[in-house]
Amino acid sequence: MRTAHACATLLRLSFREDRVLAATWVVLLTTITWVSADATKDLYGSGQMRAAAVSALNATPAVTALYGRMSPTVSLGEMAILKPFMMGTIAVGVITAVIAIRHTRAGEESGRTDLLIAAGAARNALVINAYVSASAVSVAFGAAASISLLAVGLPTAGALAVGAAWTMVGLLFASTGVLCAQVFGTVRAARSAIFVLIGCAYLIRALADSSSFLSWLRWLSPVGWAQQVRPFAEEQWWPLTLLGAATVVVALCGVPLARRRDVGAASWSRPDESTDELIRTRSGLVWRLIRTGFLTWAIGIAALSAVVGNVAANADSFLGNQAMADYLSRLGGSGAVVDSLYSAELGYIGLLAAAFAIYVILQISHEESARHLDLLLTATPSRRRWVTAHLLIAAGGSVVLMGTAGTVLATFDIVNTGDTGHAGHIIAASMGQVPAIWLMAAVAVLVYGLTRHAQAVVWALLVAVVTTGILGPLIDTNFAIENLSPFSHTPTLADLDAVPATVFMLGVAAAATFAGIRAFDHRDVVPG
Repeated sequence: MRTAHACATLLRLSFREDRVLAATWVVLLTTITWVSADATKDLYGSGQMRAAAVSALNATPAVTALYGRMSPTVSLGEMAILKPFMMGTIAVGVITAVIAIRHTRAGEESGRTDLLIAAGAARNALVINAYVSASAVSVAFGAAASISLLAVGLPTAGALAVGAAWTMVGLLFASTGVLCAQVFGTVRAARSAIFVLIGCAYLIRALADSSSFLSWLRWLSPVGWAQQVRPFAEEQWWPLTLLGAATVVVALCGVPLARRRDVGAASWSRPDESTDELIRTRSGLVWRLIRTGFLTWAIGIAALSAVVGNVAANADSFLGNQAMADYLSRLGGSGAVVDSLYSAELGYIGLLAAAFAIYVILQISHEESARHLDLLLTATPSRRRWVTAHLLIAAGGSVVLMGTAGTVLATFDIVNTGDTGHAGHIIAASMGQVPAIWLMAAVAVLVYGLTRHAQAVVWALLVAVVTTGILGPLIDTNFAIENLSPFSHTPTLADLDAVPATVFMLGVAAAATFAGIRAFDHRDVVPG
């Protein structure tokens, strides 16, 4: 099979595989960008309001670390993309890298790469396919973002700058994903490396924006390079060349590694851990497989909680306009601005913890797709015990994550206010998110019990819940959209009494779990 013909065939296959994942995230990110930008025009419609908000935002290191520093021009476009630009930059990098790994290391793990090579596909064609597939998704992200901002009525140059920055970031991390797939021997390790690299890039940029003394650090981060394009603030196009040059360098490193190593092998491998005592029990094996992911989630949630706690100390100054107060009250309930901010952010952190719980449950699906589950069930005949081991880790891990968030927020609140009595309410509100998290995990068990093709369905449900939580308060729907999410029925600091809703969610979670395990007991699994 000639390389050009092989590339064309592989690209058709890849586009077919990626169409749901890519389309879902492109539509989600574009919708959030469009709705957020449109809503900002109402929240900060006048130049005076924007000037006051920008002054307060830039004076708060925690906010500049989270979203970046704004220019003194105080343009409506820059204000409109303050939150979605940084969030989108990270999301584009993660999704494109994941897609690149899917078409390289994941294919080797599943044995598909061996079949393609046996059919005549060249190693170069496989690597080119991964680059082009992920790059096409990057372009789709950038084009959709630009179109959505133009639809809102923002200036053309700024809209194109956002799209170009996202596209170039996607191209860079697509190349990085291919490189990590050559270096590490498993999909899990390659993805973990990508998450660490993107997290470090974001952290370096955050340090640069939080301190004028460290401002030079932004030139060491690709996230900082994207930020320096400065959409809607006297655009600078030359930082895009830094992203392009880095993309070429990383790609040139990945291609030789792909040619030199054996299929299924890694350029770097860890010492043998087959004697690890953890793998001698079901729960220990599950923990061994997900502990890196758990630590990543825990560190991220603790850092986010610390930022929110720092922001709360200055909340009254930069959230003083009535439109923003109304928005927060819809997210976090009525009451003081700080309490509404805490409640709103706890809802977002609850969604992150729910993603962890779903990730743990869907490890069963991953093992089945990799044809490992049949072998594992040979040593552990009870399917119920295997699912229960994952449930225990998911349930316990989510409690620890929300407890971490509540403790960090409570600590900052005590430092900010000196009121120790309020800290207990914050921790109670954080733990109040747990029933909704368990409900999402139970739904994952139910869907997986019914079909081994559960991953796309379950992640789509989580995306729907995230979308209703983010977009609902921005759209005047009399709470109709928000009520579709279980997290809209959890306690807030303004109303900790949510016993009926909590009992109902726990009951539904128990029923869904029981039904899912029963269904899993009676269906076939992919043989090893």
